[in-house]
Amino acid sequence: MKLLIFQATRQVILIQKSLKQEKIPFKIIPVPRSISSECGMAIEIEENYIVHAEKIANKKNIPIIIYDQKKS
Repeated sequence: MKLLIFQATRQVILIQKSLKQEKIPFKIIPVPRSISSECGMAIEIEENYIVHAEKIANKKNIPIIIYDQKKS
């Protein structure tokens, strides 16, 4: 799984709407404590959808950081 990390909650909401419209599965989760972020929310998404999510963010001029969440 990958995490999309944002600078602001508003950005999470904008991307969330687009992911829903595109029927891309995702979860909104709290940003893990090990990751520093100005926004307290992140989007968890399967790796095979990451390119599509990046395109959505770029189209909306929303900067994101992609974090590789290792499964325990």
